[in-house]
Amino acid sequence: MNESYNLRIVTSELMCTDVQFRYTAAIALNNVGASLLARRCYDEALEAFTDATAIMHDASMCEPHLSLTAINATLEKSYREVSHCSPLAKNNGFVRFRVITENDFADTVKTGFNESDDSKASSQFSLNIIRIELSETTIREGMAYFRGTERSILLNNLAASYICVATTSAFSHVAERYLALAYQMLQLACSNLESVCQYSCMNGQKNELRTRILPFTLLILHALDRLAPALRIPYDAFQHYTTVFLDVLEEFLEEDDMYSSCLRSTAAAA
Repeated sequence: MNESYNLRIVTSELMCTDVQFRYTAAIALNNVGASLLARRCYDEALEAFTDATAIMHDASMCEPHLSLTAINATLEKSYREVSHCSPLAKNNGFVRFRVITENDFADTVKTGFNESDDSKASSQFSLNIIRIELSETTIREGMAYFRGTERSILLNNLAASYICVATTSAFSHVAERYLALAYQMLQLACSNLESVCQYSCMNGQKNELRTRILPFTLLILHALDRLAPALRIPYDAFQHYTTVFLDVLEEFLEEDDMYSSCLRSTAAAA
């Protein structure tokens, strides 16, 4: 009986270590992708974010399919690309970057909406590239809840890389395909954040909602709002997301007039 119990403990610890490695590998690839995108190495960044998303998804499964050896090889390749990638000769002017962390969501919302009157800024697609700062708390919470904010961050960054690749395409149909993929990733991020909101509400994580989830939701909704016209998508096509978040977060909106007005203006545009 003792041996069986000890074996279960050892197995559990090994599984925890395995999952932790996969989780941290996905985040490492995300941060590599952020560096590549900021340097305008668009194709390499797209590959890094795609790999990060795949590893994060794989880690959330009961029986992951990706081997640790394969993940290690992917990490090594991405680190080499950071050292050797050749950035585009110049910014094409269609997009501009802001590299932020999870702690910057609220300030980014304020800055982003304050820039809405800037004619030059409004003619560009502003991309928020998000780095994830690892900590013991981040790892513990992320491993316990794989549908958390980190997965939405990966989807946001993957969408940003699709948009960047689209702006460099010489063919309109190829560009539109990448923009459509970006829109899909942002939709998935919104759906994922819906689950995160419900989880945070049920667990009384009020501060988490106000400082991270709510402003991050605003950034995603704003990106959808900017991208929809390029794809000729009716604004009411994503009305569902705004309605859901208004319902789930209504009591929290009342506590901050700035967030409330921003979300309602986004909802009105939708």
